[in-house]
Amino acid sequence: MVDSKSRERTDAPPDCPEDRYLRGVQLFQVYCGLLITVLLITLDQTIVATALPQIVSHFNALSDVTWPVTAYFLTQGGLILFAGQVLSLFPKKKVYLSSTLLFEIGSLMCGIANSMPLFIAGRAVAGCGAAGIQMSVATLTPEITPLDKRPVLYATFGGVLGLSAVLGPLLGGAFTDRASWRWCFWINLPCGAVGAAVVFFLLNVKPPIRNENERTPRWMRLDWAGAILMLGSFACFLLPLQWGGNVRAWNDPVVIALFAVSIVLLFGFFAWERFMGPKSMVPLRLLTRRTQIGGAIYGFLGYLAMLLVTYYLPLWYQARGKSAIQSGLGILPYLISLVVAAGVAGGAVTKFGNYWWFLLLCPFTTAIAGGLFFTLRGDTPAAHLIGYQILYGVGIGTTFQNVLLAVQVDFADNEIMIPQATAFVSFTQILGGIVGIAVAGSMFANNFRHHLDIYAPDLPSSAREAVLQSVTVIKSLPTVLRTQVVEAYARGLGPIFLLSVAAAILSSVSTLLIANVNIHERAKTISQSAEAESSPRTQVP
Repeated sequence: MVDSKSRERTDAPPDCPEDRYLRGVQLFQVYCGLLITVLLITLDQTIVATALPQIVSHFNALSDVTWPVTAYFLTQGGLILFAGQVLSLFPKKKVYLSSTLLFEIGSLMCGIANSMPLFIAGRAVAGCGAAGIQMSVATLTPEITPLDKRPVLYATFGGVLGLSAVLGPLLGGAFTDRASWRWCFWINLPCGAVGAAVVFFLLNVKPPIRNENERTPRWMRLDWAGAILMLGSFACFLLPLQWGGNVRAWNDPVVIALFAVSIVLLFGFFAWERFMGPKSMVPLRLLTRRTQIGGAIYGFLGYLAMLLVTYYLPLWYQARGKSAIQSGLGILPYLISLVVAAGVAGGAVTKFGNYWWFLLLCPFTTAIAGGLFFTLRGDTPAAHLIGYQILYGVGIGTTFQNVLLAVQVDFADNEIMIPQATAFVSFTQILGGIVGIAVAGSMFANNFRHHLDIYAPDLPSSAREAVLQSVTVIKSLPTVLRTQVVEAYARGLGPIFLLSVAAAILSSVSTLLIANVNIHERAKTISQSAEAESSPRTQVP
């Protein structure tokens, strides 16, 4: 285990006698444990999306179909900034283990739920745990690995996210068809226990730095009011995004009022954070650093671009008559290219020390692929679609985690700020994903209706309504009508892929705000500074 006697937070070289970093097999084991729980929280989203129709049917609660998703994202996104502050005050290992336990409790509640309200409550509890797990893993990494060795480890995050995009529909479909939808949640219990056990027994990190003059208990130093304001603002923003164009019209007074309340609470949040100063949940001095601003913008746009294809490409396959499992297999080229690209980029950054050029140039690969996806038609050859996926996966895989690395490099000489800095960027990533999916859903609904009128004018009204509600209905249509509807589906998806083009290009532009720093030089500078501070000072006669 790691035994760190030193209280200084430095990027000590690997051969330092009091080095706090894990090595070799132990590092691999600990990181596998962390990745298991990361996989759980990312897989939890995609696996539930597949099983949700069966779940709401079981409880006879079709009108509540959006609430399980909303409850999870509400607590995960609304509390992620609070989790960053918790990690800056409390031992990271304990926060990680507590968050894993919370996630497991939420999964258990969902697995044994006998009513829709209990199921929704379980999703909310699981979201709380997911926020803590996500931030704990992101901030534990600097504790166990030197700065110049982190890129390869961070690259695995992108691979895990891509893996969950494929495994989710596969497992969700298999559980609901062959066993029970409850297994979507019961499977989390043993897997989470294994990940937590590995970390509990093998990982020992040093406690957060404490101010000896500070007598206030740590739990009272948490920004509870800021957390409530942010959770309220996030809730009032998320709910109309989920409802708009579906449950309620965008010009519905309730939707408009919720957006207005969200803005008011957001201004109230920033006013409170300014009043709290150094004790705030989001220290406003973070927003004075251009790398932090650039990383937040990049995170928002990059995650938006990632989720657009992750969510809507499987729908394209299902529109062409594929099952949920087959659609998951259909996007394997995207997954494989994303994982390989993330590994290659992580290795290159580890060797050469520069991540900035990946952030600047690789989004154009994503943009090109998004433009090619825009050309999808009902008769597009499978080989073309595979090529587009590979290009898109390369663009996403080479950049996804490098933005978090950039923020952590910026604060490498002040690691006490890393949890909150990382939390801010992670929050913008979640926000970008939620906004992207909501906007894309509205765009697709409107465009699909429009193109149905053009390409399938003879579609009976009853069949038209069924097609608008469920993609699986398409394969039951007569051949001629099915071909026409698939063409309308392809045309309806086009603007969504154009949205990914815009997001990719703008994310590249935001790189200009991120400092171009070589991580090897940065680590060397910090190490030399730490050695100079720790060496005994010579007394001048």
